[in-house]
Amino acid sequence: MRKIVLLVVASVLFFGAIIGVVAGFSVATEKERRVTHLTYDIEGNFGHQAFEKHTPEVETTPRYFMKIIDSIDVLYSYQFLAGEPVTDVTEEVEISAIISSPGVWETEVILVPKTEKSGAFTISFPLERSDFSGLAANITEELGMGSVSPDVLLKASVHTTANTKAGPISDNFTQTYRVKLTSTILEWDSQPVLSEMRYAKGLRYVHHGNFGYTIQLKDNILFGPVAMVSENPPPPGPPVPLESSDAYQSKTIDSINGTFAYKFQSEEPLGEVINEVEVNAILGKEEDWQETFVLVPRRQEEGDFSVTFPLDVPLLYAVLESIERETGEPASSRQLIVTADVHTMAQSEFGPIDETFSQSLTVKLGPEQIAWPEADPETKSGSIEETIIASNPAAKTARIGSLGALGMMAVVLLYTIWSYWEFKHKWVSRIEADALQVRTRHRDLVVDVEKLPDFGNEATVIEVGSLGELIKIADSLFKPVFHLAEPSRHIYCIIDGMTRYQYVSLPQYVKISEYQ
Repeated sequence: MRKIVLLVVASVLFFGAIIGVVAGFSVATEKERRVTHLTYDIEGNFGHQAFEKHTPEVETTPRYFMKIIDSIDVLYSYQFLAGEPVTDVTEEVEISAIISSPGVWETEVILVPKTEKSGAFTISFPLERSDFSGLAANITEELGMGSVSPDVLLKASVHTTANTKAGPISDNFTQTYRVKLTSTILEWDSQPVLSEMRYAKGLRYVHHGNFGYTIQLKDNILFGPVAMVSENPPPPGPPVPLESSDAYQSKTIDSINGTFAYKFQSEEPLGEVINEVEVNAILGKEEDWQETFVLVPRRQEEGDFSVTFPLDVPLLYAVLESIERETGEPASSRQLIVTADVHTMAQSEFGPIDETFSQSLTVKLGPEQIAWPEADPETKSGSIEETIIASNPAAKTARIGSLGALGMMAVVLLYTIWSYWEFKHKWVSRIEADALQVRTRHRDLVVDVEKLPDFGNEATVIEVGSLGELIKIADSLFKPVFHLAEPSRHIYCIIDGMTRYQYVSLPQYVKISEYQ
């Protein structure tokens, strides 16, 4: 049985070796391999410089003595300044005076009824103190109050319409100018000029209004009979640079100059490095409303470079106000997303480089503050790689190894077959065959003796045809088998009382396979 098991195992191993040879010869003799010839690194970094509006120092509030004033003429000038050409600019202007006793009463008097104008205009009207003081006296008398010196707030209301590329726009502008009138002093506001930036239909425009006056004096010792003309305040100076911060007051910021620095580095020598760069900004959300600003139009830069782009802060807030006026609700998004896109092209000895890089920055335009984030440099790596076909040393190893294993398994199989064949056809004497059976199967059941007991003629001897049958009898009787070896024969017997079961092994030759 063991010989058969060995033969089966050897056969299985041999067929496994055949499969191994098939697998070994299926390994490709060549294989693809990626080779990196060149690597490069890209770095982009945003920076900025904020500038604050320069407000000139306010001079002393102009004052005049009422006793020497003969007449007062107020001038109001208006201009509609657009960032692009516009046509058919018309205005409807109305000027009134809000007369009040602060915290007590207030009334409005029309000084200039609604008047049609076109383009830039200047309108003049007289200012009579007696009209205001008389009205104030009547009101205080009705209210049972003492006499007061009323405050006068001049208000110019302008409704402007104009035609643009995107269609007509219509907007309102209001400017006020305070005048303090007492029985002895006339005091003017020190800020007669007002400019407001607005935005509509892609057009940036400015309402610019200016109050002025001409005061004709009576003949007097101090000045003489002269005309006193108002002077405009000095124009704002250049913006003042501020130290870098993460937050700025939105009402005082004039502009922010953003910067974008770009580096393209490689350890390998490169030819001319050409970069196409553009910087854009998006305000709002695509699903709601959105405005796009081109900060840096697409242009070419060589090698490492840095570009500067201006952020017009008043314009951005004008866009937000425009959206809020149109929708009647607060702007859903007050984030400005600035994106720099770079397309880099270069030549190397291993081929061309064609790389793109994009970096974004989010600026929050709060009602009171502008939040500029602390942005870390953004990096990107790339390489030039090539796929080459190379010999596969594992193929040779696999083939030699599988053939070697097949040869070894063939030898083992042949030896096993030969051994099994020899075993199946081997002739031995019955005595040896029986002895082999005892050694391999029944060693504990057979007892070797020098002499068998002799019961004379009283014993009954039963001859058994084979050692195997005798073993079965021993198992059923729970008796040992006695073995007596003689020169010409071997006797195996079982003694059960006066009965002796006996098998005699003789020296004739038999095939050993018959005992397996």
